Amino acid sequence: LGVLEWNKGNSKKALELFQKSVDADKKQAFAARNNLAAAHRDRYADKLSQEDFDTAEKQIQNVLAVDTSNKTAYENLARLYYDRGRLKDPSYLVLANLVVTQALRVLEKEGQQSADIWNLKGLLFMLDDNQVDALKAFKKAVEVDVNHADANRNIGFIAIRFRDYTTAENVFTTALKSPAVKP
Repeated sequence: LGVLEWNKGNSKKALELFQKSVDADKKQAFAARNNLAAAHRDRYADKLSQEDFDTAEKQIQNVLAVDTSNKTAYENLARLYYDRGRLKDPSYLVLANLVVTQALRVLEKEGQQSADIWNLKGLLFMLDDNQVDALKAFKKAVEVDVNHADANRNIGFIAIRFRDYTTAENVFTTALKSPAVKP
């Protein structure tokens, strides 16, 4: 129910429902904790509220304490630290990079891949002005999920910088078709 409310744009009701789900199953509510963390992460990115950051971080850490290979939790934690590093405290970029590195290692061992983690790795390279390795990471994200909107957009931005307009047009077209991109 929380996801349905979130998709409708009713974030307050979604947060309430995610919290109720976590309260109903304190030990195993991995999906609800990840959803609750993602909602607080998004609010943190908008308002830079320490309370939202702390809540998101705590929920993610609770998931990873029990399920050390939870892909969604790694994606949430890496994004939370990346957002904090980009928006408020650059030292969190180091933590984001550590989470990305650990996630790639753990997920590979589990036979999993994450387009979101590869995309974040590319964004971290971009912050270091390393476009070559960033492009490789974004392309890896697209290998994992050909329709990953953010990775396709990021490839497009780099392609424009290199005046590769055909590639830019192709990846932007793919990104626009993604359900993640709101019209």
